[in-house]
Amino acid sequence: MADFHLYLGAATRANTQRSYASAIRHFEVEWGGHLPATTDSVARYLADYAEQHAINTLRQRLAALARWHIEQGFADPTRTPLVRKVLSGEAPSAARLFFEPNSTTRRNGGHPYTLASLMNVDGLEAQTSPHGKMRVLG
Repeated sequence: MADFHLYLGAATRANTQRSYASAIRHFEVEWGGHLPATTDSVARYLADYAEQHAINTLRQRLAALARWHIEQGFADPTRTPLVRKVLSGEAPSAARLFFEPNSTTRRNGGHPYTLASLMNVDGLEAQTSPHGKMRVLG
């Protein structure tokens, strides 16, 4: 009979395994978390890195933590309402960064930058391509 561990290992690509291992290392070593994790520690972890990482990075790290807990036979702390609330409320999103009125992360009053407003930045100049499109040169 074939060893089912071979099939399990083949079901997850090597790149995913490396990525998940890196996420677990980040949680334990860089942030100082303990496994198995609690819901509160996962929520604090997300909140601590919400402004530094993209939403997809945070989701990937949650997936790694979820898999670790499931594989080790522990309850998954990433699927709780608290963690989901922190993820949706604290994690940066492109829409919020670029269009939220009175955004503290934007210097343009929460409105998207236009080519005309970028042209007022020192050191930038525009060039028209042969196809009629504008390019901003730095």
